[in-house]
Amino acid sequence: MESQTSLREWLDKSQYHGSIKRFSAALGMPLKTVEDWFYRGAKPSLLNKLRVYLATGLEEYAPRGEVEISRLQELEQREFATLQERIRIFLSLLASLHKELDYFKEAPPKKREALRERLDGQHIAYISNLLQLLLNEERFREWLTISELTPLATKRGGNR
Repeated sequence: MESQTSLREWLDKSQYHGSIKRFSAALGMPLKTVEDWFYRGAKPSLLNKLRVYLATGLEEYAPRGEVEISRLQELEQREFATLQERIRIFLSLLASLHKELDYFKEAPPKKREALRERLDGQHIAYISNLLQLLLNEERFREWLTISELTPLATKRGGNR
């Protein structure tokens, strides 16, 4: 139960501001699995324990023995490779978007109108805002906190 308490304390003080939902998303794990650690006292599997250790640095989740240390090193290498691939894809998409925006910048008005007819303004605003927020971690965290809030009527299960 001690590790459950320290994990809760860590989560409350973390960049996730006590949100199990955001913590599970950051770990890349199902919400139900992570909720079980907090609410039912379930113990994470070896691989998940290593993920929690990497995310939190809490000693009770630290690898013990050669097998766990070896698994931790494998996990770190795999996650680093995945991160590098995601960054590469993201930058490639940005380069493609830049190229296409340049095309429409120089295109005749009719072509821009054809594009506008297919665009969803809400999606454009969301992407534009999120790209700006990614440049500032503090503002990004504030946005995450705000975006998690739901109207009271929704929480109660009904719309009034």
